[in-house]
Amino acid sequence: MIPGAALNVAEEISRKIRDDEAPWGGLKIIAVGDFGQLPPVNAFSGKKDWAFDSQAWKHSQFQTAYLKTVVRSSDEEFLKVLNFIREGIVNSTVTDYLNSKVRESKKEFVGTRLFPHRQSVEEYNLTRLDSLEGEVFKFETEYAGAARYLEQIKKTAPVAETLHLKKGALVMI
Repeated sequence: MIPGAALNVAEEISRKIRDDEAPWGGLKIIAVGDFGQLPPVNAFSGKKDWAFDSQAWKHSQFQTAYLKTVVRSSDEEFLKVLNFIREGIVNSTVTDYLNSKVRESKKEFVGTRLFPHRQSVEEYNLTRLDSLEGEVFKFETEYAGAARYLEQIKKTAPVAETLHLKKGALVMI
């Protein structure tokens, strides 16, 4: 789900660092992904910034290989629903299947949670962090490199300026 702008920056940085104008500075790149899934998040406009529409993608001349054997699931009903969704088909089979999977949320659940917006994630994480005993450790984000590249990467892959942690906090990397 990398946006095209981030792919362009990564490719350009590779050429600059290697001092080689060949795509990716002559590095061999294996790009893996499923474009039938969600588009990259674009906080700055409604336009979808697909990696495969980027200059870097076109310049790279990637060779496409389609994987046809499903190994993540043997559940035929689930695979049928996934294929409908991939094709943009939302019918009663899809809605009935998805509705059958809805469960009541348990407050005491301590595993990974998914949120629709970055702000919701931040609020939840801070609430959980505040509930832990002990000292807060703060780590400032450090950046290195040419300013123009850093500004671009900050826009396309924003991270917190300060990371707050406590002993015992769950961390997902």
